[in-house]
Amino acid sequence: MRWEPYTAVYQKYSGQNAHFDPSSFAQNIHSTIYPNAPAGMFFSGDKQYACGNYFNCPVWAKFFPRVGLAFDPQGDGRMVIRAAFGMFGDRMSMLSLSQEQFGAPFGNLLSVAGSTLINPWSSYGGLKGFTQPGQNPMPVLASLQGLGVVSPSIPFPNFGTYVTSPLTDFHPQYVNQWNLSIQRQFGQNWLVTANYLGTTTIHLPGAEDINESVIVPNTAGTALGVCPPGVVAGCNATSNQNQRRVLYLQNPAQGQYYAGVGLLDVGGTASYEGLYVSAQKRLSHGLTLLSNYTLSHCISDPWAQNPTGAGVEIPYNRRQWRANCIGSDQRQLFSLNMVATVPKFSGKALRILASDWQVAPILQIKSAQEFSLLAGPDRALSTVPGQPASLVNPTAIYPANQSVNNWINTSAFAQPALGTYGNLGLNNLKGPGVFQLNMALSRSFRMTESKSIQLRAEAFNLPNHLNPFTPGIAPINTTLFGGQVNLNASAPGRITNDISGNNGLLPGDYRVVQMAMKFVF
Repeated sequence: MRWEPYTAVYQKYSGQNAHFDPSSFAQNIHSTIYPNAPAGMFFSGDKQYACGNYFNCPVWAKFFPRVGLAFDPQGDGRMVIRAAFGMFGDRMSMLSLSQEQFGAPFGNLLSVAGSTLINPWSSYGGLKGFTQPGQNPMPVLASLQGLGVVSPSIPFPNFGTYVTSPLTDFHPQYVNQWNLSIQRQFGQNWLVTANYLGTTTIHLPGAEDINESVIVPNTAGTALGVCPPGVVAGCNATSNQNQRRVLYLQNPAQGQYYAGVGLLDVGGTASYEGLYVSAQKRLSHGLTLLSNYTLSHCISDPWAQNPTGAGVEIPYNRRQWRANCIGSDQRQLFSLNMVATVPKFSGKALRILASDWQVAPILQIKSAQEFSLLAGPDRALSTVPGQPASLVNPTAIYPANQSVNNWINTSAFAQPALGTYGNLGLNNLKGPGVFQLNMALSRSFRMTESKSIQLRAEAFNLPNHLNPFTPGIAPINTTLFGGQVNLNASAPGRITNDISGNNGLLPGDYRVVQMAMKFVF
């Protein structure tokens, strides 16, 4: 089975970030498969498309060397030093670029600004040759689009949304990894390990909107963010964002077909360094133990798992939002796993009641969770999502009486000025740490040679310790997305979720005790 996605792509790119080249926009290049496609657009199967049926051109000429060594300095097998370096290639997952199917001719995602809930299409200019201005174009588009079937004569709507990738200079992602490890055995039962690991990620996939809205000379004479009724050009507001897009300003006749155009950006990088120290005791005298501590830091450009027309980074400036890795930057982590068995007592009563119990605690302590404070509305008037707030008082970020109801001082932050991005950055505010202690208690009572009864009790979050998340709404998968809160939200400094992300509902992070009995025969 071969996956064969199709995508609309531009004819020419230039620059480090593979941005759209305005000089090609006026060229009269049309798709040979879809005659109604706007100039400058073509698809897989067109003669201009050099990648066959692939979203990205296949790249095979890659060399990923790997080397490693192990050394026993004393020659007695009680100490070993290991070091290694390797390069590892990776490809985007099959579904990571599925958003491109939402745009014409395979989907019908449109961008309409300045409408109302009473009539969402009141400001829409109509589907040329099919619908009048102000009419809903979706029924017509749906009648020409079906699962696996697209009409060659399908119309391309005004301000359609697209996702594309660079035709030239495409590079698959790869990772450089190096490590150094020292292990030493002490006595017969103790093993101590120290590991250092470093990585750099090259060609990390990101995404930017190469047809973003820009600030124009405000000839309407009104403040930023305000447009007089009926004015769609010459002023700056969210209501005329499509008329302020780059391609529309260059050529309104052709630019009217494009809203957000998300470009896969393969120029991102990331880095990680971590130190891992562990001590392990093998089972002896009824005790086995594994304890470890990790100190690490991860930094990354914005990463796009599934690029959309809006992108995840500021156009032409991916580095401005370079930050702690969202969802995976855990600075400090301590864990302890232990199993202890109570010895046999000589007295009959104690031997029956107290001998052979097993206690197994699992302890985890994590440093602060990180989160982003966003402006909320589109303050830059650029349609770029996830814009951070501005920090105006760096010395008063966290209150002295910090609590779940007052985790950050909102007075230390402000909305960015209209037409600008905030200076705060992403994922750089500290939330609460995490303390988790689970415990298991068990014992087997032998009845006969072949029959026994096992009793077991388990407690999760034994001390019933509250582990809050960060301010704002916890995403479904905090590992991938981390915490986010908007400055214009109600009480943005308040924490309303625990780390389970369920507002205290099942399976919330509160104490759970369960008991079991098993008969073995």
